[in-house]
Amino acid sequence: MFYMGSVYLVIVSPAQPVDAIGNLRRDNPTLVDCLQVMVSELGAWDDHDVERNLRGGKLTRDINNLSPEFRAIQDALEQPRVYRFLDRNSANGVLRRMLDLAQIYGSQFERIFRGSWYETPTVTGDQEFVALFNLLRCVAPAMPAIVDRESSSSLKVSHFNVYFMQPPFWLPGILDDSRGFKYRQEQSWRFPMFLETTVQPHTWGKFTPRNDCMVVSPHHGIPFIISEVISDVNESDRRRVLVEAIALARTGQFLLKSSSKKRFFVVALYVDANMVVSRYIVMQTGDVNAGRKPVSIHQKDFDFREVNEQADFLRDMYNLTTQITSLSGDLDQDKSDSLHFVLATTSKLPSLSAMRTKTKASGAHMDTIAEGSAGAHGPQDEDNVFEAEDIQNVLHRMDYEIESIPWGVRALDFSGLRTNAYASILNLL
Repeated sequence: MFYMGSVYLVIVSPAQPVDAIGNLRRDNPTLVDCLQVMVSELGAWDDHDVERNLRGGKLTRDINNLSPEFRAIQDALEQPRVYRFLDRNSANGVLRRMLDLAQIYGSQFERIFRGSWYETPTVTGDQEFVALFNLLRCVAPAMPAIVDRESSSSLKVSHFNVYFMQPPFWLPGILDDSRGFKYRQEQSWRFPMFLETTVQPHTWGKFTPRNDCMVVSPHHGIPFIISEVISDVNESDRRRVLVEAIALARTGQFLLKSSSKKRFFVVALYVDANMVVSRYIVMQTGDVNAGRKPVSIHQKDFDFREVNEQADFLRDMYNLTTQITSLSGDLDQDKSDSLHFVLATTSKLPSLSAMRTKTKASGAHMDTIAEGSAGAHGPQDEDNVFEAEDIQNVLHRMDYEIESIPWGVRALDFSGLRTNAYASILNLL
């Protein structure tokens, strides 16, 4: 039934098996094992949870204590961004002006960029020059004051996303589908994890994570980057995001082509109240076919109160786009529906709370949230009916994707259709 100004969407899903996780484990045991984690207590997320789920791997700041793959990734992220000297005399006046503006900040410019006549450029267009100029002109001088005087975590979330995450990942992902990634903010994963506790082993609960922002594969649905900005005073979200990344590292390795020589890795980011960004490179180590599937983590911190470290982090994020594009190309197309199958099989199971320690701002609506404040532990996705798993199931089969949620309209989504699916929705009612 339709009324002016209202649309009612009703989707009825088929009955669900009683033991959905058991059936899933029987049909695809390797994938289910990748998605399983054990925690001490639901919602607590402590250091023991991280250590336990590494299954013999390491978490360290000393990259020399890890396998060579970690050093190779870090070296790739720290490479200068190469632009052609020819651009300096280009007939493109806008490009020339943007290069001139970025070079005003000589020290930081040289930390990110290197001009060359002969090397293959990694910089295309003027967007990276604009991103550096905007960062150093608008926010870098104020960062110490933001840390010392601003108690609203939402402001810090906004600055981090706008100046450090959106320039490398959001706009390129929109303009170039071949990049193999999409940027998302405040959205749930398109598949669940499975949690058991130490006091109730082998009793599994479904948990669908939701991150402040993430960079995901549009075809396979797996995140390459997950990020959290400031949780409670105990920083439980730091441990949560690491446990999530551990499961992703195993799952991503499973999704790679059997012929791939690459190691799948995930980057987890956590920004604390002092705007120190911890970057974690998370990767399955050892024999990829081993039963335990150990995962190791390298941690590097960037103190955003130092302008040079802001520039270094921005450079690393731009280089990370290249690494993700390459990794995306090695995902097995025959497994592109694997994670959606997990979602479909378990869609009727009750989901554990997102267990987030506070409600954070999303989109254009930036509420003032005091750091360390207690938050709601209510049902996941309660504000967005279109993220309900039954609905996502049907929309996925129709190749339909929710693109954005307008601020101020709580129950209405503006939806992007990759196919003309509107009539198909009505036929499902």
